[in-house]
Amino acid sequence: MHIFRILSILLIVISCLLTLILFPSLPDEIPTHWNIHGDVDGTAPLIPGLFLLPALMVGITLMMSLVPRYDPKKAHYKEFQGAYDGLIFLINNFCFMLFVITILWSL
Repeated sequence: MHIFRILSILLIVISCLLTLILFPSLPDEIPTHWNIHGDVDGTAPLIPGLFLLPALMVGITLMMSLVPRYDPKKAHYKEFQGAYDGLIFLINNFCFMLFVITILWSL
């Protein structure tokens, strides 16, 4: 397993743990959108808003891990597996940063 795949899984585990640990201390509404001035102009109820990004991270990782199995040219994935896993990690890292910003803003 490539290091980027391990890091992606680690980010997912950390976000799930943060969700479970911080759930009781968060307000009923959490921010989901900020305007150009940095003011919150969109919120969501706690449960869907808090679990959306970790679920998205899991879904992206699973989907992108399954794509090579169904691609007719799957043999070519071995040539760029590190870059492919790196892309998965970058997407998960972006989602994780959004998750952390949302949590910190809510607290």
